[in-house]
Amino acid sequence: MIVLISKANLTKITGASLLILLLTGTHFYSDIEIEKPVYFPESKPIKIDFEEIQNRGTLRMITRYSPTSYFLLEGMDRGFEFELVSGFAKENGLKVEVVLIDSQEDPLQILESGKGDLIADHFVINEELPGNVAYSMPYHFIEEAYNESEARIEDVAMLKFPQVVTTDFNLYPYQASAHNLCDKTPEKKTKSAGISWVIRKNAPVLKQKMDEFIGQHIQVRESDGHILRSHYLNNLHLRYFGRDRFESRYRYRAYIAIHTGYLSPYDDMVKSIADEAGVDWKLVIAVMAQESAFDPNAESLAGALGLMQIIPRFSGVDDETELYDPEINIREGVRYLKKHLTREAHLDSLNRHSMALAAYNVGMGNLADARRLAVRLGNDPDEWSNIADALLKLMEPEYYEHARYGYKKGTETVNFVEDVLNRYSRYQTIYKMAAYFKEGDDQQMIVLSR
Repeated sequence: MIVLISKANLTKITGASLLILLLTGTHFYSDIEIEKPVYFPESKPIKIDFEEIQNRGTLRMITRYSPTSYFLLEGMDRGFEFELVSGFAKENGLKVEVVLIDSQEDPLQILESGKGDLIADHFVINEELPGNVAYSMPYHFIEEAYNESEARIEDVAMLKFPQVVTTDFNLYPYQASAHNLCDKTPEKKTKSAGISWVIRKNAPVLKQKMDEFIGQHIQVRESDGHILRSHYLNNLHLRYFGRDRFESRYRYRAYIAIHTGYLSPYDDMVKSIADEAGVDWKLVIAVMAQESAFDPNAESLAGALGLMQIIPRFSGVDDETELYDPEINIREGVRYLKKHLTREAHLDSLNRHSMALAAYNVGMGNLADARRLAVRLGNDPDEWSNIADALLKLMEPEYYEHARYGYKKGTETVNFVEDVLNRYSRYQTIYKMAAYFKEGDDQQMIVLSR
């Protein structure tokens, strides 16, 4: 495998970018220049701690697209960091919102702006970082290599690589990096360094919760420094860093979306049908991922069938088995989604998408109940936040007893809308990144060929 990287990109290689190279067994030439990193903190640090995150219901994870942090595999979210953060979020009743950044963006600035709650991108603990950030307890350890006669390399963002060549894949790329970065002299020494999540220092409760979670899954034995992982964390490591599994399942397939723009196995079919209907195909893919995880044979307890989970009595087919045919199912799903989008055409894009997705999930009758309740409560029925609140209230007797369609589990619909829109946003970001690659943008381009 050969890795070619534009010269402009090599002036600032982040931890995630380096790991992409290391996961392919990259070796670096020895003429490395050291630069002092530049950081511009916000004048007024944002304060968002665990209580605010709980009230929001989502944990915003700042990361980059890479085979270790976050990537798409046949349209579904994957990545060591994504799964670990998701485990923490689930334990605390939260959902994960991925804030994808490109190679030109500084994750620390994104964190300080309040657009994200933590950086999860294989960040090495560095005491020279600004004092307004904090680290979680380490969940992985690496060996940092350095020469006593030279400055120790602590931040890969300080490196310049004039040329890159690859060799065979290494089982533990972190340890391989120690030798690669310091093979210019025979004197090599190592020092253990921790990999952690990065948060704002003014979020102590969030840090405490993170440390409690990580502490359940990794311990360092005091007697000999041996690292003990839980079954959960050990399996996660094997899934992404075990040679056979990673190489066969993730190593190359992780790059497909970011290099081709393909998000799912059904992109070509969806593009054709969605374009004809005037619907953004990426929104259709997001609905499909949420509804069926791209399983054409999926069935729900409510009787919904196929990729887009179509209920037969609401479809235009005579034989419900036809809904297992991907093309027929997608046409029915796009037709149904288009109908709701057209009905909400007077709204701004966020409210339009939210209302249409809610109707797609819960039906027009229950959505009408929520609108009537919102009006009765003195709220604007064209604002999704008010409808979401009304849907949740329709789970309470004092409200659903007066509703035309009665009780409905509003949490399912609210979660569906939020999850689809979050996924849609990620798909849009990844598709834009793929466009940079296709256009040969010197600032974005990373070319992988085999």
